[in-house]
Order: sequence, then structure tokens, then C-alpha cells
Amino acid sequence: MAKYNSRVLNLSAASRRVYAAGFVDALLLTPILKNSLAGMGVPIRCFEGMNDEQIAAIISKEIASRPENWHLGANVQALNSLVKVCPEFVPPK
Repeated sequence: MAKYNSRVLNLSAASRRVYAAGFVDALLLTPILKNSLAGMGVPIRCFEGMNDEQIAAIISKEIASRPENWHLGANVQALNSLVKVCPEFVPPK
């Protein structure tokens, strides 16, 4: 398992929630991503109603259950996991 992915899975539940919240904040607030995501139709409503615990569980599940992707960074797997739960998300090609 890639070193970074194992570190994410070995975090405490509270730390995973912080990671998840920070990831979503960066996804929605980083100007470069926000501009490109707006063009891809990723509405903020994809995350409405989700709390940090739920998002952390979604990300952790993706990392733990997809060993074929362990060579990818945790950030890539986190994005992949959120794409799966938001049918309106259209990732870049």
C-alpha cells in the first residue's frame, strides 16, 4: 500500500474527519479547482447533508476496498470516492 494511503487509513476517526473536511473545502474553495469544477457541473449540493464523519467513511472505504488503486495518492482516491457518490459529478477527461 502506498505510504500515504496507509497513513490516512491509520488516522484516528477524528483525524480522518478533519482530512475529509479539508479535502472537500479545498475541492470547493480552491480557485483553480472551483473554476474547472464549475465547468464540469459539480454542484455544492453533492455534499449538502453530508457531515465530516460520512465523507471520511466514504473516502476510507474507497481506499481500503480498492487495492488496485493503492499506488495512487489518497487525494486521487478521495476524489474518486466522491465522484461515485455524486451522480452529477463529471470528472475531467
